[in-house]
Amino acid sequence: MASYSLVFLSAKALDLANSYRMNPSLILASSFIVVILIGTFLLMLPKSTKEPIDLIDAFFISTSAVCVTGLSPIDISQIFTNFGLLVLSVLIQIGGLGLIAFTSVFAIFYAGSTSVYNQLLIRDMIYSKSMDALLPTLLYILGFTLSIETIGAFLIYVTVPSSLFTTLSDKLIFSAFHSMSAFCNAGFSNLKDGLSNEVLLKGNQFFYLVICALMFLGSIGFPILINLKDKLFWKLKKQLFPSTGEQTNFIRFDLNTKLVLITSSILVAAGTVLFLIFEYDGTLKDMSFFTKIVQSLFNAILPRTTGFASVNPADFQPSTILLVCLLMWIGGSSQSMAGGVKVNTVAVLFLNLKSIITGSDQTGAFHRAISEKAVLRAYAVAFIATVCVFVFSFILILLEPGQPIRSIIFEVMSALFTVGSSLGLTPVLSGESKFVLCIAMFLGRVGLLSILIGLLGHRGAKGCSFPNEHIIIN
Repeated sequence: MASYSLVFLSAKALDLANSYRMNPSLILASSFIVVILIGTFLLMLPKSTKEPIDLIDAFFISTSAVCVTGLSPIDISQIFTNFGLLVLSVLIQIGGLGLIAFTSVFAIFYAGSTSVYNQLLIRDMIYSKSMDALLPTLLYILGFTLSIETIGAFLIYVTVPSSLFTTLSDKLIFSAFHSMSAFCNAGFSNLKDGLSNEVLLKGNQFFYLVICALMFLGSIGFPILINLKDKLFWKLKKQLFPSTGEQTNFIRFDLNTKLVLITSSILVAAGTVLFLIFEYDGTLKDMSFFTKIVQSLFNAILPRTTGFASVNPADFQPSTILLVCLLMWIGGSSQSMAGGVKVNTVAVLFLNLKSIITGSDQTGAFHRAISEKAVLRAYAVAFIATVCVFVFSFILILLEPGQPIRSIIFEVMSALFTVGSSLGLTPVLSGESKFVLCIAMFLGRVGLLSILIGLLGHRGAKGCSFPNEHIIIN
């Protein structure tokens, strides 16, 4: 009932926004606000919690769930009932999939069709290459998500220690909740002490490998997942039904897929090695070598996507905290569950830097050129993200003068880039500071650049050209 109400009311909000022909980014932003407010109300219900919680805490958790961040001022494993966890799961799922894709699929099923404007809107939001592929793309997104989460829940069920649970239903709820939370990159846990629980750490390390796989899949983005699916099906078809004639309908990895997979792999490998080196005699000190490798991999993936914690970030070495901040800034892939400036952006920035250094006229890779518009957008995203870190950090420093600056900057980056890692600052923040972090989570999920384009994108000078003039840049 909770999920149906959320979807129904969100769809109504979407239809109202559509009637005014709003920019897709503004529709997404307004829809997120509606769901956050509905989620706040549902989390405040007596049947959602074992004890009453403050309005600001309910609003904060609802925002964190819809923005798939994972920050929380309270221990959800001790506060929320099974109904509250269900509400939280629905909020995470809606936020992870993207509200427009979610409500549009329901609109297709209940109304039977969508308007041309709706189809164009959905195409823009999910980056579908044609209107003919909208419904298959949306259904694939939902079907793939549910399939991966189901497989993930099964693997978690068989790898998690049974001694953690008193009943079979508790173990099933834990498995389903953590599979969804990991794939949607939310990072919430309904277990006391989360994934740093001592029984988990001393148990089967393959549990953490399953979580790693779910986090990584959720962080690479739906366009890449669709491209991977198409390539896999094409190869299977080629093997099962070999053609004697010329091969047709060849499926290739596009440039976006190649850049995301290569950049993500480099970040995971480098992050794992560096974390192992920095924390070998620190937070990993009393672990076996295999466990250290697994935990290093786990902690190399989660700063770019998810707010889980297997070891306390407050105990990290300064070099590790700096590494985590860099990984949080980078984040996952565009059109994924993850936040950050995105690996696509970082890849384009490095390729453009290479072209400038080498004197090339074009930015590109793998015999493909990247459009100038994409390069400029990459610089804009990186610039805005960096400025936002300074602005929100400055505001929190003014609001919380007694808190360490390191903890404030870390918390701001975790919220702004929808990561959810914490040095323990969130629970002790004032109501005003929590609201500031809510704004940071919202902007990090929706995208400040997208909102600015939606508001100001049609106010530029059209149809006129100005003379060029040189600016000195060293």
